[in-house]
Amino acid sequence: MIAPGTAVSRPAVVAWATSRRGPAFVEALAESCRAWPELRDWLCEEFGRSARTRANFRALIDAAPADRAAASRGLAALAGETTAWERERARLQDGGGADLGRFGGRTWREMEQLVCRYEAGNIDLGAFVLVRQWRKKGARARHSPELQRAAAEFMDAIIRDGQTRLVANLARALALYRRTTRANLRANLGHADWWKLHALLFMLRHPRASYRTRDVRAHLESLGLRISSLDFRRLCKRHGIRRDERPGRPRTRTASDQ
Repeated sequence: MIAPGTAVSRPAVVAWATSRRGPAFVEALAESCRAWPELRDWLCEEFGRSARTRANFRALIDAAPADRAAASRGLAALAGETTAWERERARLQDGGGADLGRFGGRTWREMEQLVCRYEAGNIDLGAFVLVRQWRKKGARARHSPELQRAAAEFMDAIIRDGQTRLVANLARALALYRRTTRANLRANLGHADWWKLHALLFMLRHPRASYRTRDVRAHLESLGLRISSLDFRRLCKRHGIRRDERPGRPRTRTASDQ
């Protein structure tokens, strides 16, 4: 309970937390439409006029929890306007296309997540990514559907599940971003995670079917980071990244290495 005379720094938080569900939902929906004109157009035009879109949306609402991520693919998918892209994606998956496994058998998204993991160091990954993405979006963050969901999940873990350690992790992530410099980031990570981060960044910049140990080690040495071949082999094994194990001197790259 707030003591008499105590100032509340964020009155909007109290207002939202104590408002009735119906008006709060309507205002949240209206605010989302103001921040996202495409949603407003979809609700007023496509959704209202298309029985197919309404049926797809009902299927999403009624989907089992395990199926919701696959069913929720954006407004265009609900309207049935992504058929060509779905066919192309299926073709790439069937044929092992260039979009899949371009980084030693890993996808861009998988590699990006690994980079985030090492950037976070010993800070909780959820807290780190939440702060990073919130700062990246700036003033638009509070209207971002994905960040609203992420923030709700984060707070649910703290309040309902009692994971109070996340509060400290959030504060550490904020402090890290307030004073982010190369030296501070390296100090936060330590040598072991620092070289792994740069090895992964090298792979992201140089998509190949597999990576030669000597190439990565040479890049790291140019940054003043010395590691053993065993260190790199362990990194690749841990994250399922393929190494080029052909013997002898480096050969001319094949088309799949480009």
